Amino acid sequence: MGYFNKTKDYVDKLGGKGDALDQMVARLVKNYQDANRVRKALDERFNKGAEFAVGIDRGGRLVRIKRVQERMKRRYLVEGVDGSWHEPEEKVWAMAMFELGRRKK
Repeated sequence: MGYFNKTKDYVDKLGGKGDALDQMVARLVKNYQDANRVRKALDERFNKGAEFAVGIDRGGRLVRIKRVQERMKRRYLVEGVDGSWHEPEEKVWAMAMFELGRRKK
């Protein structure tokens, strides 16, 4: 498949090592069913009217994730420690943060 090519290269270089976020991203990149399940759960959260979803970043901190729709494209933005919003290089990073947050509950 041609999904998340940059992230797949990064995960392959790690070789199974890395923190919890890296391991979750590796799992989502390698297993389409898991990635699709997490994507649907994240979309469902926003479709039900939530402004933000909660996730966990690399440092173990709670972060807010929001979805912005521009024209026909949906972008996922993650709130940084300083309160600014940034878009991850690929959507799978926001999905992994969201899944880590769900598992922490």
